[in-house]
This record gives sequence, structure tokens and C-alpha cells, in this order.
Amino acid sequence: SGQRCLEQILHDDPATTALVTLNEAALGGLYRGLAQAGRHVPRDFSVTGVVAARWAETVTPPLTAADVPAAELGRLAVDLLVEQLADP
Repeated sequence: SGQRCLEQILHDDPATTALVTLNEAALGGLYRGLAQAGRHVPRDFSVTGVVAARWAETVTPPLTAADVPAAELGRLAVDLLVEQLADP
């Protein structure tokens, strides 16, 4: 899916030089698509995302990423829910 999405982006706007992804599972396809299009990260194309660090490190060069602290966000969500249930 990442490769197909990138192909569409470059088809629609060949001057595109950067993207941000929220879909960590698409990283491999994005990087494959960039290589096939002759784009080199980071020399002439920037990729960043909101993905877990373990995913960001699976591609070369590693993705510049903002790690999502899922456990902490889950704990905060439960705390807020319990608070609302206690005092609607």
C-alpha cells in the first residue's frame, strides 16, 4: 500500500520532496517506491512519521519519527474514563 500511495503522490505532483506517514506498516513500500522512482532519502526526499521507534529503525536510512507512547496514552485514557464515570 505504501508503494502504491507513493506512486500516486509522485504521479499527481512529481515535484513532491517530502511526506509524513502515520502508517508504519507502509514504510517498506514507501521506501521501495522511492528507490524505484530514483529518489534517495534523505538527499532528495524527506520521510518522517508518527510511528513506533522499532518500525522507524527497520528502514534504511532510519526514519525520522515521533514515537507514540501507546502504554502511557492508554493509561491516561483509562484514567480519564474512570474520572468521567465517577462524576459525569
